[in-house]
Amino acid sequence: MKKIFILVTTLSSMTFVNISVITNAQNRILKLTGTVDRVWDDGFILKTKHKNITVDSWDLCGDNTFRYVSEGDLLVVRGEYEDGEFDAFSLENSNKQKICPDRYRD
Repeated sequence: MKKIFILVTTLSSMTFVNISVITNAQNRILKLTGTVDRVWDDGFILKTKHKNITVDSWDLCGDNTFRYVSEGDLLVVRGEYEDGEFDAFSLENSNKQKICPDRYRD
């Protein structure tokens, strides 16, 4: 297993990105940390220092992401890139609490 760790911090804007890459023969899992910039039914924009990332959270929250995630939230998102989006496998807030832990869907 190969692990790459990158940490970027800016105190003036309180925005940072923490990216871990864990690679094995079968998959590539990324861990992103950033601030939520915009939320919709099944996803959100995660704002990092270098870019905004579109996160697909449907597998976790269904069409109810807006019930669990708000603009300005600091989140840790684990998942993988697929078709231009980041598919979330797990979401945690700044208190390390799981978001959408019941995989709620309509």
